[in-house]
Amino acid sequence: MSELGTPEELKEEISNYDSDEIEKYIAAVRDELSLLNANNSVLESKNNDQDIRYVESFIRIYEETIVQQAQDMESLSTEIKELVLTKQYLHGKKDEYESLLKSERFHDLIHKIRRIKEIKTEMYHFLEQRGIQPPSN
Repeated sequence: MSELGTPEELKEEISNYDSDEIEKYIAAVRDELSLLNANNSVLESKNNDQDIRYVESFIRIYEETIVQQAQDMESLSTEIKELVLTKQYLHGKKDEYESLLKSERFHDLIHKIRRIKEIKTEMYHFLEQRGIQPPSN
């Protein structure tokens, strides 16, 4: 199994991924950043003491949230990339499996297995008809 989890776990993670929710989250963060940029522009026009108090207040209020949001976005980005690559890998394996099942080599082996069974049955009946105890198994 992959270190990412079982196929069932991966399927559940993929089904739980909500693209619209992430887009809304990113849009909300962008809106917040726009407000912050606007506020920063206003700060530039005020004196330094007000700027310092505003930035300190901003840090105090938003630092933990922004750090967590950055970690969440990094994690989501990594997870999405891993899931997409895993999906591509699994599709490749499925194609490889289907190709093997369709291969002439595999068909030849299946034919030989069936012929072995036929010969075994024929030998069993041949020996049995002649009063010879056929081997079991």
